[in-house]
Amino acid sequence: MYLPLVYGLSLGFEERYGIVDDDGNFVEISAGAATFRERKNFLPLAGELLLEIPCTAELLDTGGKAVGEIEVGVVEERLVCVAVRAYPGHELTGHIFRQIPISKLVREAARSRIAHLRDGFAVRFLNQEQDPDIPRRRTLNDEFLAAVAAEYRKALFLGIPPSLSVAQRFGPTTHENARRWVAAARREGFLGESPGQRRKGEVQSS
Repeated sequence: MYLPLVYGLSLGFEERYGIVDDDGNFVEISAGAATFRERKNFLPLAGELLLEIPCTAELLDTGGKAVGEIEVGVVEERLVCVAVRAYPGHELTGHIFRQIPISKLVREAARSRIAHLRDGFAVRFLNQEQDPDIPRRRTLNDEFLAAVAAEYRKALFLGIPPSLSVAQRFGPTTHENARRWVAAARREGFLGESPGQRRKGEVQSS
């Protein structure tokens, strides 16, 4: 699906949409203006999550030279490698294939290509530390807890610590606060129950 892509900052109870200028500064735009941005191609991942495509990661030979790439796609709501290609003039030997860390490359490639579906556009959220002027107080309402749940699931897809990802997205804050937000999202039904004490993930209801 083709959707306009913008950057976002989450205030817990409110989201701001914008662009990042040449100096790396966040410039806010209206939600209406977001729908007129350049359109990108996305695959649905799970829930409100999207993967922007093409999504690729380079393959390096033993000397550190780029000789090819893997392509990342979505199969049954999972991030997977769907193709391996050699660059023109290069070959992918059996030795290179045996050394490819597929899962790691898939996660690293997808990390910067995940977006969230909104009404008519896609949002790639920035870490809150990139805008020091936004309010830090969090209201644990349904909108905020739903956003925490979505960020938690995204981190699971990417193989990174979910509470750390929540803290980075909605902080700066402590990991303890992030864990409390995750617990609140579970308690209010936005996330499934934990599969066990101190275990990440969620139990899917039957």
